[in-house]
Amino acid sequence: MIEKLRCINQEYKKVLLEALILERREIIELFKNNKKEFNQLDSVEKIINIKEYIIRLSSFNDNEVLSFMEELGVNSIVTKYFTSLKDIFDELDKLSVNSKFLFPYTFIFDIYAAYSQMFFNTQLCYNFGFNSSEMLKRLKRQEKNKNLPQEFEELHKKLLNNKHSMNDGILRVTIPVSDDSLISSMKRINRFPHKVYFRELYDKLYLYNDGIIINTRLKSDFKCDFYALFKILFRDKMFFKNDDEKELIYGKPGNRRFKIKQVERLILS
Repeated sequence: MIEKLRCINQEYKKVLLEALILERREIIELFKNNKKEFNQLDSVEKIINIKEYIIRLSSFNDNEVLSFMEELGVNSIVTKYFTSLKDIFDELDKLSVNSKFLFPYTFIFDIYAAYSQMFFNTQLCYNFGFNSSEMLKRLKRQEKNKNLPQEFEELHKKLLNNKHSMNDGILRVTIPVSDDSLISSMKRINRFPHKVYFRELYDKLYLYNDGIIINTRLKSDFKCDFYALFKILFRDKMFFKNDDEKELIYGKPGNRRFKIKQVERLILS
């Protein structure tokens, strides 16, 4: 099973990286051919136009892509989080080889893409002068006064319908939406992505490895490996800047207890 999954993972990686290289060329060409029209858009329209492509371009952090983003008015508020997807795959390969658990790249990257889209939507707002937290506060007031824009009402109904029709066996990303408040759900996703997207990833991977995790020791091992996966995928690496110092509270550098407690505190609580 492990060897079969590794072959599937490597094929998935090859296909995805090749597709992204092709899409990168097409996206850059598209914007260069429409540069004049793009520059005439207001900030909101620019965000709407860029956000559809940001995930693909964020898979590269070379000079060509970074310079191209600067031409579009997208600065380091956004691009400092661009990461080479090839490097991420290399780290995942190492984790998979050294782990006793199964890490299917297909739905890992479904969730990674959903998380990254949310993350970069927020960063694009900051880039173009909007504070996403303040925007959500205003929307919350509108929701409370029952005058939320119609498009948000329709989005809430659509997300609720998707949630309630969800089949447990389907491996796809679900957005945890409250029946009572779309905006409260959006605020939570915006503030605590690790408790939303990475909790979903944890649950799906745990279910996928259910036949392997047969005792408490293996459950702890899984948490240790998941923390390594979390650190690979989480966009803002400054989130982990105090890890070395915090780790010493639980024991010597590299101790398991720290990783287990971090997963329990950050993901599962």
